[in-house]
Amino acid sequence: MNINQICERFTLLTGISEDELSKWMPLIYDAEKYVKSILKDDVDEQRHNVVLSSAVGTYAYYKWCMYCNGNNSSSFKAGDLTISEDNSYISLERAENLWKECKKEIAPLTVCDSFFFKGVVV
Repeated sequence: MNINQICERFTLLTGISEDELSKWMPLIYDAEKYVKSILKDDVDEQRHNVVLSSAVGTYAYYKWCMYCNGNNSSSFKAGDLTISEDNSYISLERAENLWKECKKEIAPLTVCDSFFFKGVVV
């Protein structure tokens, strides 16, 4: 996985500046660790660099949206009247959908953890 590609994806999705990026690097590194943890042991990360870097950047964006949830409200004030709209759920829903799509793309490279089989002894 390429940290520059991961950071490019993250800044593209979040809209943060290059200056703010360093503040979020621990989150990006955690996202990279998570994606690596769900990969099959025999995955060639170099061969699948682009799709894996994209997935890490998208997962970091998803986590960023969860962390920043509630900070995306907009308001308008006219005299004594204030109208505010909280659209953080839109960003979080978008981030979750993007992450699900990326997870589908890397599914052949990941360990399936949603299936459980238990043998029956007779």
